[in-house]
Amino acid sequence: TAGGSARVGGDASPRAVTATEKRSSPVRSEISDDSARETSAPAPASSSVASPSAAPPPEPEPRTPPLQHPRFPESSSEVPAPRSEPDSEEGSRVYSEGSSVFVFRSTTCGPTERAHPGPEGLPSPGAPRIAVLAARGSRGLGDDIDGEAAQGPLVTYCVYCVRLCLIFAEAGVPFELVEIDRNCKQSWFREAFPEFTTPAVQGTPGGKSNGEWVGNSGAILADAVQADARVRGAARLRGGVTLERAARLGQTLTASLVCGRLLGTQYEHGKAFARECLEKCGVLREEEDEEDGRASLDVGAENAKESAFEEDARLLFDRCFDDAEALGALRARVVDAGARAAREIESALTSPSKLSGPFLGGQSPDASDAYLVAALWVAHNLLTSGVARCFSKTRGDGFTCSFAALGAPSALKYLYAWSARPSWRAIMRAEDTVQSAASLRHLVDGMVAAAPDSCDVGDMLACMNRARANDTYYARAVALFGHTLPPIPPVGERPTRVPGRVTTWRPEAIEEARNPGELRDVLAAGGADAELIAGESGGEGGARGEPGE
Repeated sequence: TAGGSARVGGDASPRAVTATEKRSSPVRSEISDDSARETSAPAPASSSVASPSAAPPPEPEPRTPPLQHPRFPESSSEVPAPRSEPDSEEGSRVYSEGSSVFVFRSTTCGPTERAHPGPEGLPSPGAPRIAVLAARGSRGLGDDIDGEAAQGPLVTYCVYCVRLCLIFAEAGVPFELVEIDRNCKQSWFREAFPEFTTPAVQGTPGGKSNGEWVGNSGAILADAVQADARVRGAARLRGGVTLERAARLGQTLTASLVCGRLLGTQYEHGKAFARECLEKCGVLREEEDEEDGRASLDVGAENAKESAFEEDARLLFDRCFDDAEALGALRARVVDAGARAAREIESALTSPSKLSGPFLGGQSPDASDAYLVAALWVAHNLLTSGVARCFSKTRGDGFTCSFAALGAPSALKYLYAWSARPSWRAIMRAEDTVQSAASLRHLVDGMVAAAPDSCDVGDMLACMNRARANDTYYARAVALFGHTLPPIPPVGERPTRVPGRVTTWRPEAIEEARNPGELRDVLAAGGADAELIAGESGGEGGARGEPGE
């Protein structure tokens, strides 16, 4: 196949890895933010899923290890050669080491790469292709948030993609993972799917059998539930957490962690980004609902109190860009929203009424687990990298923070329980991806671009370096296969930024903007038991915010 794809089977047994290898381009500069060119086109690859290891490790402390494989010393003579299989002059490098798979693409996204074909032919019935958005912990181009860090392998990071693929993998549905590099506008995908969003599915279940690509993760899941008994079974909620609640809690926590960095910026893009995060974490009401919120002042004391709180938050937001006191008060509200969400997540994970086991669904995950873990993965890396600075300072640590400090000590164990499952490997390619620089680099890049004053690039580079130091998957990839990649370009040839100008391609933006209504309707459309789908509705108070899709 072509298009950066990996076949995921319904079982967890290791299989052979095949790949095509691409000649390195001599050109290594991507683009400044005022350019339309971007790097790395998709290319063919196939990989397998391996069985998980046993117990999850304890909570890691932020550290700075040498970039080497944990089982091999730094000496190049003892580092195993990459196992790859050249197939054509145009393609990608896909390497396997043990049970892990590493995908590199080391070219600029010029006309040749953009014209590279996507997957060929139609997928087999019952084994669809799923296009997912992927990023890397460093682009290896000397960007201001990468510095001298070598290029990392691609990792699926889009939360909508992750949760959809987790449900499919938990259902035992084989699928072909087609990784779309977020830093490259890929011609084949745009031509095949003009909507140009992820996740997108070709084939069934979840899509159409005629080869047409379809998007909208909610619609994909609804179609798959209706068409496939395996997905219908995996989507049944066994615990007491609804999809709405799981999505809202993850979104509230992640948005609050990002928001603390953006507040106080003087750049218009940064202000808009900050407002979006305030809405997502429930501190501000979404603009289209503000008029309804004001009207509710006359409808009962509780509604009036809530509306007054939100009105006060709006006033603080309007003043926070010029008033230090208002900025501090608004940041405190953001921290409180995130901490409330963390405590509610802890309550859900440890509830006495929950089924026995590490997941909301008990011994194995259900659909609400897939919706929650995708956001928790990003939140964990925002905390341990130091990007969530206002949280770390509030909790007494000047650089990093943790779920435990926010009142959710079970969340990290929950992440590692997920990482030990074959479904996690099916998407992340390895078990040691809980600590992942790729999970947050796109956020950091957007924050520095939109608000370079409040998101100081030197500080953000330090955060990304900390994230890369904690990321053993990135470290293993660099130690094992970094010698096959072109060197980082000289300083004069590296990408530059136009401060406050944002041109980043975000094919996930439409997915975020969709509002399909009650998420339970997605599964109810498949004819599943409404009570099992909805779960229990109690205990959803606390962190406010709408489920975002």
